Amino acid sequence: IGGTRTLISVIRDITKRKRAEETLLESEAKYRGLFKSIQEMVTLFEVERDDRGRIVERRLIDANPAFLRTAGAASMDELRGKTSSEVFGLATWSEAHRDVVQQAMDSAKTMTQEVHSPENGRDYITTIVPLDANTYLGTGRDITERKRAEEDSKNSFVSLSNFVPQFVWMCTPYGLNTYFNQ
Repeated sequence: IGGTRTLISVIRDITKRKRAEETLLESEAKYRGLFKSIQEMVTLFEVERDDRGRIVERRLIDANPAFLRTAGAASMDELRGKTSSEVFGLATWSEAHRDVVQQAMDSAKTMTQEVHSPENGRDYITTIVPLDANTYLGTGRDITERKRAEEDSKNSFVSLSNFVPQFVWMCTPYGLNTYFNQ
């Protein structure tokens, strides 16, 4: 400055920023580990809408190993960016599921449903968690064996009740009769 050699130095304490970065990395690693180890299928989808705002398709962004096994994929690279119709083969399962996804995304509320997949003959309970206007987290659990056990139990009850000389019936908590023995 003015012919004199001058050294200007600025020192900024970045300790808080570094700690925040470390905390974020630790949190990311923790949740990535959870994502990979959880036994429920977990997916992240982005929805595609038509001009009226109706969801016409969903594109897979990420999925955990449980989902990859169910989809028959060795790695996420095989499925990333594919539509749900491409992932599941036929569009039938996707169409059955689409209405609940639409309701969840429109209301920004978590929704759960049971869905039957005609492609593989299995039953699932799925949950849709909207993250923003176009992205949702989905979870799914295969409940096929539970459904079969329930059906077997019901069939056993019906068979047994038909041998009882007394009148036997079942009703819902609201009083709707659902079964009468012979």
